[in-house]
Amino acid sequence: MGDFQVKAIKSPEDRNRYYQAIISDIHQFEQLLAEGRIEKAQNVIGVEQEICIVDVNGRPNPIAFDILRDIEDPHFTNELALFNVEANGDPMRLGPDTLQKMEKHLLDLMQTGQNAANAHDSHLFLTGVLPTLKYKHLDFSWMTPEKRYQILSNELLRLRGREFQIHIEGVDELYAKLNSVLFEACNTSFQTHLQVNPDTFDETYNWCQMISGPVLAASTNSPLLFGRELWHENRIALFKQSLDTRNYRHPVRKFLPRVSFGLNWLKGGSSTLWKNLVARFPLLLMGEETESVHEDPDQVPNLSSIRLLNGTTYTWNRLCYGVHENQAHIRIECRYIPAGPTVIDEVAILAFWVGLMQGMPEEFRDYEKKIPFKDAKGNFIRAARTGIRSHFNWFGRSVQASDLIEQELIPLAASGLASQGISDHDIQLYLGIINDRVTSGKTGSEWLIQNYRRLRTRYKPSVCNRILVNESLLYQKENKPVHTWEDVKISRYYEQLPFSIIPSIVEDIMNSDVFTINEHASVELARHIMMWNNFHHLVVEDDEKNLTGVFSAKQLEDYVSPAGGQEQIKKLMTKSIITIEPHEPLNKARKVMDQNEIRSLPVLENGILVGIITDSDIDAVS
Repeated sequence: MGDFQVKAIKSPEDRNRYYQAIISDIHQFEQLLAEGRIEKAQNVIGVEQEICIVDVNGRPNPIAFDILRDIEDPHFTNELALFNVEANGDPMRLGPDTLQKMEKHLLDLMQTGQNAANAHDSHLFLTGVLPTLKYKHLDFSWMTPEKRYQILSNELLRLRGREFQIHIEGVDELYAKLNSVLFEACNTSFQTHLQVNPDTFDETYNWCQMISGPVLAASTNSPLLFGRELWHENRIALFKQSLDTRNYRHPVRKFLPRVSFGLNWLKGGSSTLWKNLVARFPLLLMGEETESVHEDPDQVPNLSSIRLLNGTTYTWNRLCYGVHENQAHIRIECRYIPAGPTVIDEVAILAFWVGLMQGMPEEFRDYEKKIPFKDAKGNFIRAARTGIRSHFNWFGRSVQASDLIEQELIPLAASGLASQGISDHDIQLYLGIINDRVTSGKTGSEWLIQNYRRLRTRYKPSVCNRILVNESLLYQKENKPVHTWEDVKISRYYEQLPFSIIPSIVEDIMNSDVFTINEHASVELARHIMMWNNFHHLVVEDDEKNLTGVFSAKQLEDYVSPAGGQEQIKKLMTKSIITIEPHEPLNKARKVMDQNEIRSLPVLENGILVGIITDSDIDAVS
C-alpha cells in the first residue's frame, strides 16, 4: 500500500468509480493469464525486513524520520509507527550461493540503518514483538504522520463503529482497547516472497497454506506483550484483532476478518483471491489516480487499483502482482514469520520455506480428497499458541511438530533447494540451523519465555524486558543463531548492573497487580482484606474503576465503629490522593512519601491507575 498515493472516499460516486477501476484491473489480469503474458519462472525470491528502533535503555524510540533522513537509501521506508522502519531487500534468482548473498545483503542493510541510528544513540533491533513496548507507546502521537496511515486508521475505526479491542489468553491474559489501529504497530515481521508459475497457482498456494503451521512453529519469536506471557507467536492473534472490523451484533452470520487464513482450499485460479476481496471487504481508501483501461496493448498494466485493495486486506499468505521491465509476474508473500532473532535465523527460515515451496510432494496434488482445509488452519493456530511444542494433523495422522519438521519436512526442503541449484554447503548450513533449533526445542519464543520467568524471580517486568532486549542485541550483533544463545546470567545483572538496566524510574519497580476496593464496601470487609494480605493500605475506586481515595491501616486503627463495621469506607478514606506517574524517578517517589509521611503511592498514567509503589519497594533496590 505504501507504493500508492491515496485519498479518502468522500462520496458514493467516488466509491463506485473506484470499484469500476478494480473490476477493470481484474479483467486485465485475467486477460494476461489467458494470453500467457505472466512470467512462468518460479525461482525469484525477495524479503521485507521490518525493524524496531530502541534507545540505549531498550525502549522504543520514535525517531524513524530522523533515521530515514540520514540513511537516504531507497531500500528503506517508514512503517505505521515512528519506532519502526522497513528495509526492502533486492529480489534474487535462486542459484548456488543465493542464500549467502541474501544473508550478506540483509546484514549490510542492517549496518546501514545502524550507522544512522548511532548518531541518535539508538539501536536497530529484530524481534516479532518488542518486549519493552507499553500501552502508552500506542498513543496517536506515535503514529507515522503519513496520510495513508491516518486514512486507513480512521476508515477501519468507522467500519468497526467502536474501539479496537484485544483479548489474548495464554499463561497470562491481556484485555485492552484503543481508538486507532496502532495495536498493529506492535507487530514486526520478516516477510518472504517467492515468484510462482501462474499455471499451477492453485496447488502452489494451497501447499503454501498447508506448510504454514510447521514453518510458523519453527520460527516463533513473540511470546511477550505489555509484560504478559501469552501465545508463542502473539502477532497472529494481535494482528487479527487489531484490524478486526466485524460487527458482532449478528453472531449467527459468518464474517471473514480482514486478517485471515482463509475459509477453504483455493479453486479457480489466482484471480479468485482478488474477487473474494472485492466481494467481502468494503473499500477503505482509493488511489489519487486510476489508470485508463485503454492502454497501449504492448504495455503491461500496473493494476494499481486492485493492488491497493489487496494492500488493505491481510491474508497470511497473499497473492502479489508486479511488473519489471514490462514483464508481469505473480508472487506469494508469506506474512506470518516474525522478525529476528538474528539475520542468520531469518535466512534459515527463508531457506526452509522456499525449500518446502519448491519441494511440494506429489501426493499433495490430490489434496482435496485427503486433507480437510481445517487441518491446515488448525495447525497454524496451534503453532501460534504453542510453537514447537504443538501437535499437528498431517495427512490424516497426529504428529509432534518437532518430529514432523526434523524427520519429514527438512529432507523435503533440502530436495526442493537442491532442485533450484542451491549448493550443498548452503543447504546444510541453513537447514542445519532449523534442525538444531527444533531438536533442541530452543526457538526465539522458548528462549524469551524461559529467561523471562527466571528474571521475574528478581525483577519487575519493566527491568526484565530491558534485560531481554539488551541480551538479544548482543547476540544479534554477533549474528548467532538463537539455538546457540545461553541463558541470561542473572548474577551478572544482580551484582553488577549496567547503567541502562538499573531500576531508576517508578515503572521499574511498581506492582501492577493492585488490590482495590469499591468505595461503597464496608469497613469490616476492608479490615479483613488488609489483615488477610498484610496490607497497610487499600486503593479505593468507584463503580467505573476511577481512583477516588486511599484507605490506610492508620485510619482503621483510629476507627470506632458505631454500626459493627458496616459503614462504607467512602466516609472514612482519604480523598485528597497523592499519586505519581510511571516515568518519574525513584528519588522523587521517595521524596514525595517522606514529605507527606505516607508509605505508598498509587501510580497513574493518563489518569488511569496502572500500579502502586511502596517505600519497601524503593528500599529493596536502594
